[in-house]
Amino acid sequence: QQLVALAVRYGLIILSDDVYELLQWGEHRPRPLRWHALQANAKGSVVSLGSWSKLLGPGLRLGWIESDKTLLSVFNAAGELASGGAGCPLVEALVTSMMSDTAMVTHCDNLRMSLHRRAHLLAAAINAETVGSDVVVHPPDAGYFMWVKLMLNTNVFQTHCMREHRVSFLPGDRTVVTGSGDGRHFLRVCFAFLEEEELIEAGRRLGRAIREATGVCLT
Repeated sequence: QQLVALAVRYGLIILSDDVYELLQWGEHRPRPLRWHALQANAKGSVVSLGSWSKLLGPGLRLGWIESDKTLLSVFNAAGELASGGAGCPLVEALVTSMMSDTAMVTHCDNLRMSLHRRAHLLAAAINAETVGSDVVVHPPDAGYFMWVKLMLNTNVFQTHCMREHRVSFLPGDRTVVTGSGDGRHFLRVCFAFLEEEELIEAGRRLGRAIREATGVCLT
């Protein structure tokens, strides 16, 4: 709400990356920025970007934009869209077909349930190996990833994990904007890619690596 108010005050437009908005399963679901813009009667202050690649499959280069009609008319007039050559008519037709009946709703419901289950499986697998340490992983309520905080350099830790445990993750400093904060003590783990059996094994391996790195001795 405050961010939208600042945008209105200074005549700015916010590009809101809302690709995970439809992948929320928690009880508390934050309102998107465009909702706050509507409440402030400033719809044009936010351009919301969605992507079918997060809902239907990686690499599916098709998405949508929600904003003020004036802004949308500018986008529609751009050569990339007006020429009809920038999109993929086949993909667009397939997705449109899914949207025309209940297929898309059913798919998104199933996807949310699957991701919810996977997040809890991975968190449980990691936590089972780190009992007695200060590291407790909490499954998220949305998206593809979970964050783990460690009081060590995760870039060095990644090398150790790959060499000794044959498991990996994305060090946190590769996901933050330069100067916005220190991500070295965080790691990002994906629970959307592997099959469930492999996901549990990966969680166990990562948990054992964390236990070793934090010096926890189990009896």
